[in-house]
Amino acid sequence: MCIDGEGTEDIEVVGHKDIPSVDTNKVRGGVCLVIAEGIILKAPKLLKAVDELKIDGWEFLKELRGGRSKKKSKKVKYMEEVLGGRPVFSLPGKEGGFRLRYGKGRTNGLAALAVHPSVMEVTDGFLAMGTQMKIEGPGKACIITPCDALEPPLVLLKNGDLVEANLEDMEDLRREVSQVVDLGEILVPYGEFKENNAQLRPGAFSVEWWRLEAREAGYSGPDPETAEEAFEISERYGIPLHPRYNLFWHDVAPEEVYRLAAHLKEHAEMRDGQLVVEMDQEVKGILVKLGALHRVRDGKIILDRYAQPVWRGCGLHTGSLPRRPEPGEDTLGYVSSVSGVIHKARAPTRIGARMGRPEKAKERKLKPPVNVLFPVGWEVGNQRLVKEAAGRKSITAEMGVWACRSCGRTTHKPLCSCGGRAVPTDRVKTFELNLAEELEAARRALSLSGIPLLKGVRGLTSRTKTPEMLEKGLLRAKHGLWVFKDGTVRFDATDAPVTHFKPEEIGTPVEVCRRLGYTHDVNGAPLERQDQVLELRVQDVIIPKSCAVYMFKVSRFVDELLEKFYGLEPYYRLRGPEDLIGHLIVALAPHTSAGVVGRVIGFTGYQVCYAHPFFHAIKRRNCDGDEDAIMLLLDVLLNFSKSYLPDKRGGHMDAPLVLNPYIVPEEIDKEALNLDAGDYPLEFYRAAEREESPKAVEDIMDFVEKRLGTPAQYEGLRYTVDTTTIHTGPDMSAYKKIDSMPEKVESQMRIASKLRAVNPTVVASKVIDTHLIRDIMGNLNKFSNQSFRCSKCGAKYRRVPITGTCVKCRLPLVLTVSPNSVKKYLSITKDIAQRFGVREYTKQRINVLERSIDSLFNNGKMEKTSLDDFGLTGYL
Repeated sequence: MCIDGEGTEDIEVVGHKDIPSVDTNKVRGGVCLVIAEGIILKAPKLLKAVDELKIDGWEFLKELRGGRSKKKSKKVKYMEEVLGGRPVFSLPGKEGGFRLRYGKGRTNGLAALAVHPSVMEVTDGFLAMGTQMKIEGPGKACIITPCDALEPPLVLLKNGDLVEANLEDMEDLRREVSQVVDLGEILVPYGEFKENNAQLRPGAFSVEWWRLEAREAGYSGPDPETAEEAFEISERYGIPLHPRYNLFWHDVAPEEVYRLAAHLKEHAEMRDGQLVVEMDQEVKGILVKLGALHRVRDGKIILDRYAQPVWRGCGLHTGSLPRRPEPGEDTLGYVSSVSGVIHKARAPTRIGARMGRPEKAKERKLKPPVNVLFPVGWEVGNQRLVKEAAGRKSITAEMGVWACRSCGRTTHKPLCSCGGRAVPTDRVKTFELNLAEELEAARRALSLSGIPLLKGVRGLTSRTKTPEMLEKGLLRAKHGLWVFKDGTVRFDATDAPVTHFKPEEIGTPVEVCRRLGYTHDVNGAPLERQDQVLELRVQDVIIPKSCAVYMFKVSRFVDELLEKFYGLEPYYRLRGPEDLIGHLIVALAPHTSAGVVGRVIGFTGYQVCYAHPFFHAIKRRNCDGDEDAIMLLLDVLLNFSKSYLPDKRGGHMDAPLVLNPYIVPEEIDKEALNLDAGDYPLEFYRAAEREESPKAVEDIMDFVEKRLGTPAQYEGLRYTVDTTTIHTGPDMSAYKKIDSMPEKVESQMRIASKLRAVNPTVVASKVIDTHLIRDIMGNLNKFSNQSFRCSKCGAKYRRVPITGTCVKCRLPLVLTVSPNSVKKYLSITKDIAQRFGVREYTKQRINVLERSIDSLFNNGKMEKTSLDDFGLTGYL
């Protein structure tokens, strides 16, 4: 029941009108939003809160989230829709997909996960720092960050070699890759499972886990350097084999292990630490599935690092064939038995994923972009050029009325022509303006030599209809800046978390870091070198270099505005973008009205804004692909006004009505309180093996919520997996570099064809069914029901007027939907359907659509014909 609320639709209800307790007769859809976007979409999180508060009557939430049964649902959300040009990286739980590894890196948490940077290369650059991925779990989406401490992808080369795709080798390997056998590890913090109330899944047997097992067993030495040493430690202390020498034994059947052992016994030998095997296609396939790196030379398969792990894993260290596996015996148990050493699953859980939104770092513009919130009227062209409007004798515009304190005259702006100050009267009227005079007066006031290309708005949408001063627009245009609806200049960037950084990573000298307050590294040592790791302060940000260039322009604009318009001293006086370090910015999420103040401490070459998870959380954001605005603080203080905001529902959103000068962890979004803060205990890994709930291990885990109210809530956060640098991999997704959709889809299918974890036929079917066909049908419908537009003033008509021209401009009308927009995806749709063997039903749908398009654009009844076409000319 919707007791109260605003009307969300233009139509009115038929019955029960004019009810005294309801303010409007318009349809109110708020309750639908609450049910769909609130209860159903957030069912897992609501269920978590209900369980904690022990509230009765909400048991139906279990059904909405699919129940708590351990049976896997066949419905996989991330694959419900696959957009053209955005590759699928792994099907659900498929061998060769991303391997779940628990831990937190320097750029993890708050829906940001990490992969080895080589993953970005083997997927042809479609994954980059900040690119969104839709994932199978634990949440719905994340952004990707690089971590070179993770296990890299495994690739099969055209010459038959199976190698690790290390970043330093990618230049040579890129054109030689035949198949990506395994995508490597994906680093997922415990906090992601806790936040999403997702059941823990068994994680990869990682180095951190092995060290805990070794310590419990009494071994305190270093990691083994050779396979022989690894087996010796495991035998002596009864602990699992070290991860460096582990294989994907669980991906092959026990009988395959036995057949591999039989072949090795007869057709292989150890030579100087290498295992040399006679070529056999079945054996070759088993070694590939095991992930046993090898080379193929002269008909021989040569193993180096995995020579001993394969030989002993097959039980051949005894000198004889191992026993045959028992019926129903699992592979890991069989291998552990015949080798005499415990083997853990190298990849017990694989996570399906596909590309979501590409990352973004770009200036914010209105549509169409404007430099000043000043009305130019409806008579000017689509570009809304102020100079064009000024060329008219006068223009009329609806604006707020201001009364001069000095002379009493009314005007449309805060400054009267007499030089006095005016105050708003809260009235609106239509003014007739000589815009040429006003524009020239503004130019003279700023001492500009000419008038730059200046764009305004057609009309004002605020309640008071207050225009900006033309002087502000002239200065913005001079510096190449665009204004947003509230009078501010903005730059949008994808949110990315970081808790620790090195000065060399952000381009900030050590002495500058010291001046900013970074005097010691995470280990308490004095800051002296560029490669020392520092813990980020919660309100410090690392902005994109492109943002720094734009904000430098804003600083020049603000300084000139202060000097020439307000008669004050310039404030910033920056010599270049690098001088922004130490200055304050305001960050704002589009669905809120509260900005947060931050300090610039460095720059990144990627399309993201790095900041502390608390900084993003105070904006009510996580980092699953969200993008937020960055503004220079003084620009906000000088130029923002509520008087510019649209007078409509939601008009006051995405505006800095409130500024948070500092961050209080108790007040941030609760998701950040689940951020991992310490090391993982051994019991956590064992609980994950048992697939327990994240709540069951809360007592043994260290996360931010436990630190609230203490100094540790701001500092001392730890990471479990380091990386050489947070800046590796492509600086921009290849998706953004390819212009046409056919090229993007072609690249998407090429990637699908080389990934072992992907079936290209499934991808082709999904792209056609959930994107291309829908787009063609939608455009076909739009073309049939389109309106018509004036090529000059932009006025739209549902039907063509009797005159056949625009009633305002008397100029011809044009279509708003072109025939080419209907046909644009038809060719690529037919092509991939044919090449990748989609189901017959999909092919028939394409044929029906093609006939519909032909009947619309190639109507035989409308063709011109002559007697020659009928062979009748001889009878005349």
